[in-house]
Amino acid sequence: MLTATVEQRKSGASVLKLAGALDERSELPDLADKIGAGGRLLINLSGVERVSSIGARDWVAWLAALDARGVKPALVQCSPQIVAQMNLVKEFASTAFVRSFQVPYRCEDCAKYVLQVINLSEMEGRPSKAPTQPCEACGKPMSFTEDATYFAFVPEQLKRARTSSAALLDSQPEIQARGSNPEVRSSSSDLSRRVSQPRLPQRASHASLSAFQIPTHERTSQRNLVAPSELKPGGNLVLIMIVVVLFAVVGVLLFMLAT
Repeated sequence: MLTATVEQRKSGASVLKLAGALDERSELPDLADKIGAGGRLLINLSGVERVSSIGARDWVAWLAALDARGVKPALVQCSPQIVAQMNLVKEFASTAFVRSFQVPYRCEDCAKYVLQVINLSEMEGRPSKAPTQPCEACGKPMSFTEDATYFAFVPEQLKRARTSSAALLDSQPEIQARGSNPEVRSSSSDLSRRVSQPRLPQRASHASLSAFQIPTHERTSQRNLVAPSELKPGGNLVLIMIVVVLFAVVGVLLFMLAT
């Protein structure tokens, strides 16, 4: 049985979390009434464990009904069962945009399986290759447990994301889908990564020259020096008298030593 919870965020977006089995008992039409027309909608599919053929048919019809109301949802943390349906049924994602999905990995050293949440943007340039993910326990790279067909839906989603502004649904933390499976961890946080940069004060930049680049007649050191010819005459006379007295004293001392 499918369980659903709907949250309204301060940003105005609706967040729908689905868990359990998507089958004939899902009653998806009833959920449409809880979602405002033309609003932003995130659907967290991390908890969907099974999808039946009838459930897949009803899901496609339900997305079409949302589209008719002007709602183009973004799918986040799609479980492997949802990924399998997107690869099997061409219209399963309909007009929805896939923002992130779970990818199965295994750490050979720790013998541990992990469902890692991968953002669609991480597949840019390598739509058929699983991003390298380190084990949180030992730090060694984990092995992707599926084959390249697991990412068959990715190229089309990347193409749609490049050509439609609707794919740029606000991804700030206040509208991210909550309540995901605790065993699932994200390869990159849903929070935007920020690089802290120091805020330097605004300073006016002024070019300056070194002492050797300043013209000789303008150098500060030369402007502050006083040439010998500019010394006062009285200063010269005192200096001469001191020298004469010194010579006289030396002469007296030499005479006394000689006698």
